[in-house]
Amino acid sequence: MSFANTYTGRIFDYHALAEGEPVDICLEDIAHSLAHICRFNGHCRSFYSVAEHSVWVSRVAAHGLLDKRGHSRAGLLHDAHEAYTGDMLAPLQWALAGRLDAWKDLCKDVELRILETLAPGLTDAEELWGDVKRADLAVLALELDVMMSGKRNAIDLPAPATGVRILFLEPERAKSLLLEECRHWGITNSGSNTP
Repeated sequence: MSFANTYTGRIFDYHALAEGEPVDICLEDIAHSLAHICRFNGHCRSFYSVAEHSVWVSRVAAHGLLDKRGHSRAGLLHDAHEAYTGDMLAPLQWALAGRLDAWKDLCKDVELRILETLAPGLTDAEELWGDVKRADLAVLALELDVMMSGKRNAIDLPAPATGVRILFLEPERAKSLLLEECRHWGITNSGSNTP
């Protein structure tokens, strides 16, 4: 079996993805899944979802910009592939360096297909993605300060993000917030089969 059943009853077909065929991507599936995935593999003081994290990355990435749309959209979707691939702790990825090529390729393929479906135009915006990565790391630094008493395990991170108050939202609230932010920035779909 090379497919996954999703929250809305769709089928996400990994074989079709690998063959360049259409796959069924649905924003509600992504929001639902990310709202139920806990950051840090659950090793934090309270449940904290990838969905809530994505909202904060979006806001930090767009802070101070006149045209916030691209950065906001990219921040909201920067971990969206995890709805279909799951997440792997960064330290585990580092420990398995050189042995994760297939998994990393799958994550990139899923990420690209999500962007093509939900946010065309973001796939080639290299500078924008660099800004989003910096925002992601600043939010990570804040998360570690709030949830792990600042224990960064020698990770070289920027200063923690400011203007963010982690809320530890329950999954349904985190899902609603992510969907609301997506709608605000024009990220919507009905689960079309468009690649």
